[in-house]
Amino acid sequence: LYLFYELLTLSTYPLVIHPESAEARAAARKYLAYTLGTAVAILAASGGIYFLTGTLDLRPGRILSLDTAHPRVLQLLFWLL
Repeated sequence: LYLFYELLTLSTYPLVIHPESAEARAAARKYLAYTLGTAVAILAASGGIYFLTGTLDLRPGRILSLDTAHPRVLQLLFWLL
């Protein structure tokens, strides 16, 4: 899913820059900065979740146990996602 999201980001870039004006180039730079910046944050949060739990399964009670995880780590992951 993550890989598909990144491929979609790169494949829609030509739609943003299509008019080839100075305004379109500026918008395209912002588009890439926002989408790739967000992608890095999501990857970091996913890595943190995997580091803490050893899995990325989305099942009830399987990702994070609020009893065992450090509160600061949970806050960091919340803000990254």
